[in-house]
Amino acid sequence: MTLFEEITAVQSPEASREALAAVEAKFGMVPNVAKVLAAHPGTLKAYLAMRDALGDDPLGGGDAEAVALTVSAYNGCTYCIGAHSGAAMRYGSDDEEIALNLKGDSKTPRRQAFTALVLRMMEKQGAVPEEEVEEFRRDGLAPEDFIAAAGWVATNVLTNFVNRLAKTEPDFG
Repeated sequence: MTLFEEITAVQSPEASREALAAVEAKFGMVPNVAKVLAAHPGTLKAYLAMRDALGDDPLGGGDAEAVALTVSAYNGCTYCIGAHSGAAMRYGSDDEEIALNLKGDSKTPRRQAFTALVLRMMEKQGAVPEEEVEEFRRDGLAPEDFIAAAGWVATNVLTNFVNRLAKTEPDFG
C-alpha cells in the first residue's frame, strides 16, 4: 500500500505541473518518485534544482550513481536501489561494480574513496573523524569533493526517505 494514490500531472498541485513537465521532457516519462514529490511543489522543485546543480560537478555520472547506491542501500530504499542500478549500468557499471557500490566500495580507486567516504558520512551522520578525513585526502579527495559528496548524500537521503515513507511503486527495470 502506498501513502499516495498515483499522482498525475493533472492531479498534482498547479505549482508542480511545470516541474513535472520538465521531468517528462528530460526522461520521456515522469518517474513515480517525482509524482510523489509533486504533492509538495517546493520539495519537488528543490530536489530537481539540487540534482541539476550537482550534475555538473566532478562527481556527476557514474560516480554519482555509485554514491546514490551506497546511500540507498544504507537507508534500505529499494525504489532508489532499482532506479540507480539501472542508471549505473547506463554509465558502464556492471553487476559486480553495483554490488560493491551497495556496500560503499568500488573497483576503481577514486570511486572507492567516494563511496567509502559516503558510507562513513552516513554511519557518523556527517561527523567523520579527522584522522579518517585525512586518510580520504591521502586517497586523492580534495576539500570540494567532501562538499560534493555531502550534496549528493543530502539529495539521495531526501528521495530515500520520501520513497520509504510513501512506499513508492518501482517504475524502473
